[in-house]
Amino acid sequence: LTEKGIVFEQQPTEQRYLWKEAILTDPSGNKIKLYWAGENRLNPPWKVGKNS
Repeated sequence: LTEKGIVFEQQPTEQRYLWKEAILTDPSGNKIKLYWAGENRLNPPWKVGKNS
């Protein structure tokens, strides 16, 4: 996307909650977050089990 002229406020960055996020703003001023969470989206290591 950068090669196509998209300017990011934050380049893809590994967050402390184990997601990788990039932030940009659309032409109307709306903030857009692109993320990849993988397995951590549904099953993060800190998830409390049903029997806990």
